[in-house]
Amino acid sequence: MKDHSLQQAPLPDFRPIFDETPTPLLLLSPDFTIVHANRARLEATATTLEATVGRNLFEVFPMNPDDPAADGLVNLRDSLTQARDTRRPVTMAIQKYDIPLPDGTWVERYWSPRNVPILNEQGQVVWLLHRSDDITDYVHTREQARATTEQNEALRERADRGEADLFERTRELEQLVADLARATARTTQITESMAVGYLSMDADWRISYVNSQAVRALSRPREELVGGVIWELFPATVGTDFEAGYRRAATTGEAVTFDAHYPEPLNAWYEVRAVPEAEGVALYFLDITPRHDAVQAAQAAAARVSALAEVTLALSTIDDVTELVAVMAERGTAALGTDGGAVAIPARDDPQLVRSYVTASHAAAVREEYAVLPLDAPVPACEVMRTGHPVLLGDREASTGYSREMAHAVQASGSVAFASLPLLAGPQVIGVFTASWDTPQRFDAEQVELLGAFAAQCSQGLQRLTALDGERRARLQAEASAQDARRSAEDAQRSAEGQASLVAIARALSGADSEREVLDVLEGQGAALLAADGSGLALLEPDGRHVCTLASDTFDADLRANVQRVPVDFPIPIIHAAATGASHLFPDRASTVAAFPGAEPLYTAAGVQASACLPLRGRAGLLGSISLAFSGERLFSEEERDLLEAFAALTAQALDRIAAHAAEQAALKVASGIAETLQRSMLTAPPEPDHLEIAVRYAASAAHAEVGGDWYDAFLTSEGLTSLVIGDVTGHDMAAAAVMGQLRNLVRGIGFTLGEPPARVLAAVDRAAAGLGITTVATAIVAQVEQSPAHRAAGTRLLRWSNAGHLPPLLITADGQGSYLGSGTGADAGPEGGYETDLVLGWDPSTERHDHEVVLQPGSTVLLYTDGLVERRGVGLDRGLAWLAEAAGELVSSTGAQQVSLEELCDGLLQLVGDHLDDDVALLALRAHPEDAPRPTQAGPSHVPDGLQAARAAAAAHDPLGKD
Repeated sequence: MKDHSLQQAPLPDFRPIFDETPTPLLLLSPDFTIVHANRARLEATATTLEATVGRNLFEVFPMNPDDPAADGLVNLRDSLTQARDTRRPVTMAIQKYDIPLPDGTWVERYWSPRNVPILNEQGQVVWLLHRSDDITDYVHTREQARATTEQNEALRERADRGEADLFERTRELEQLVADLARATARTTQITESMAVGYLSMDADWRISYVNSQAVRALSRPREELVGGVIWELFPATVGTDFEAGYRRAATTGEAVTFDAHYPEPLNAWYEVRAVPEAEGVALYFLDITPRHDAVQAAQAAAARVSALAEVTLALSTIDDVTELVAVMAERGTAALGTDGGAVAIPARDDPQLVRSYVTASHAAAVREEYAVLPLDAPVPACEVMRTGHPVLLGDREASTGYSREMAHAVQASGSVAFASLPLLAGPQVIGVFTASWDTPQRFDAEQVELLGAFAAQCSQGLQRLTALDGERRARLQAEASAQDARRSAEDAQRSAEGQASLVAIARALSGADSEREVLDVLEGQGAALLAADGSGLALLEPDGRHVCTLASDTFDADLRANVQRVPVDFPIPIIHAAATGASHLFPDRASTVAAFPGAEPLYTAAGVQASACLPLRGRAGLLGSISLAFSGERLFSEEERDLLEAFAALTAQALDRIAAHAAEQAALKVASGIAETLQRSMLTAPPEPDHLEIAVRYAASAAHAEVGGDWYDAFLTSEGLTSLVIGDVTGHDMAAAAVMGQLRNLVRGIGFTLGEPPARVLAAVDRAAAGLGITTVATAIVAQVEQSPAHRAAGTRLLRWSNAGHLPPLLITADGQGSYLGSGTGADAGPEGGYETDLVLGWDPSTERHDHEVVLQPGSTVLLYTDGLVERRGVGLDRGLAWLAEAAGELVSSTGAQQVSLEELCDGLLQLVGDHLDDDVALLALRAHPEDAPRPTQAGPSHVPDGLQAARAAAAAHDPLGKD
């Protein structure tokens, strides 16, 4: 009967089995890098995992320099290479290679090595298992046996036992290989469960393995993929980013990540990571088509909004109806992404005709055929002109089924989808905007909203020009009827003046930045338009249940307070108009009270007889209402009604603009706060060693809401030197901030570890940036504060710096004398004399860089800064630098005997600049306090990183690369 206990037992963990095997074992990668060593191996070679793992076998165990004729390690390399290339185990003859001890001496060792390749399911070598038994005692015993014949028999028996033991250990190794194979099978299960596609190729680009996700993503069966050449299975990859990325990974040995599109039949965007392997390249890929499409849609929407903004600007600058219609038709359809369109307005000489302006994208015959249409024509533009309701035809079937005339229009124009929207002036249709497409449209909510917003802008422009055209017509009519009766002449003149007043009101409203300023225009020019005695503005709250009012100062303060915020059913005309959109023009108090009995007390207290209340309609709906009050009775003429409606439309447009601007400013303020917080999170607090004080500042530009490339830094190197850095990456966006972070970390890491002067640090950074693919140009200064014994005895310090295209450091003595360092004619020269600087970072990594130095006297201050502190529009750089030297010197010496603190100096400079920053400002100030007295109280406590001493101790014990 079979014993099933082994089958039911859990699979053992092979890591402790490997570690506790008494035979010395090493697990190597195919390039002979040590991956792991068991306890027996570490004890036999007097090594540790920390000192060996990750290093090449022949780096850890080099040849004994005192025994250059030894060939054991050469033979071992040949044996490992043979096992890897033939994929077969190789047992070596006894080899001699000595082992280095930690104290620098060597010990003689004899070994019996066996090298076993570990293969994956595809037969590829993934590991090399190196067993090497230490048989030094056996060899010594054998040598003694040859010299002492009396002991030959005993030694032979020991040799037999040793060989038997070696055979037994070989059997153990073979069992371990089988166990490792089972572990590899578990790895395959993990690969199959990954959520990303995985594909492995050999050196000939032949696919050796694909996981289940890759099979699904590539839409091919596994048996068709495995064994096939990638270029033959997927010919569309040849000559594209796919091939370039795969070959680059294979050639450079580095992982390559990219996004690319594969055409039909896959027709998908993929995010691909190509990773080099010992025998080829592995691919990890993910279908990112939905994400890519979303980004493309967002970019297209942003482009449409920007284009519509340009069209709106164009509409505000023209003064002719014909030109306006042409801009709406041609540029409007282009901005909306349509294939054509038209604008229709009523014919001036015949209200039963509609005149259309068709875009040039349609043939001349089409433009001529639809230039003039009867108002009752069965086409969408005419229906919208008659009813004021939009017409949306999404495809050919809907368009041809609309009417026979539309079926003809589809055939003549080539368009299959149409959207016709009314251009309104209050409830009146003053025109129709039509967009057409050559492909079907869904007309989702976003597209309909965009079309409606454009139609609203066109309505305002057309209404404005209609008013201007009416003004011109009124003026001509007044001139032509100069010989008529005096009353007719006065009426015409009054009409012209009313139109001119509307233009003035429109200009005044365009400069209003708040609802209070809108009321001021209403109270001043608006009330004067009809000689009103008072005015009011009622605004509907977002909840739709309350109305807030602003009334002119002509009304009593208590009266204004009583209606400041009331419910929508409050019984006075201005509130009713704001809540419902109805217009109310009452010639006297009696007619008002008849319609609104509750208004009598207020109207009586205010002394109001006649009143005019009109709704304010914005792009998003009803905004509120305006009201003009008259102390006497008044009949409103048709012309006055038109003026009031135009005035209400202008007021609504101004309120819409103010609300949009407020929302934009709020969003910009939030974005600015986020951007500045992100920027500041990259800039750490500086150290402050004893008697050296450092202050830093960062001020964001008032004109941007993005992070930028300005940075400062201060740190102590492994040698204990204070290092100062200022830099500015080209650009003002997230890309610039990302490069800034990379360069800042490069400078910190290289400067701390290298322990070299600034010029060599910058040169190393330039080379590292080029090698890492950082191509953005940047300016920077790296400086170090040094103190030799001679300087320490004199109480001075030495500032050594190197400049990569940056503005020069400013040195300020204790008495406030400022000079720029690195000037062409000495430290005392002004900025207009020029200053020495090397090439910017990121241009040529082979550039030779130079160090400069200056002695820092006690009390001296060094100022490093970015160009945002000194550059202004229209002002030369020389003037900005001269201003900085003078201002900083005055601040330093302003307190007389007590020198101003560094914090006060930095704050003072930023206060002088104020809110006029055209660019971000990074500022770093260093002061060398006298060492013959305690650190000044205003400098605050000294501070150095907690781990500095440990880092310096490690640096003293190891070379710059961290190797023994």
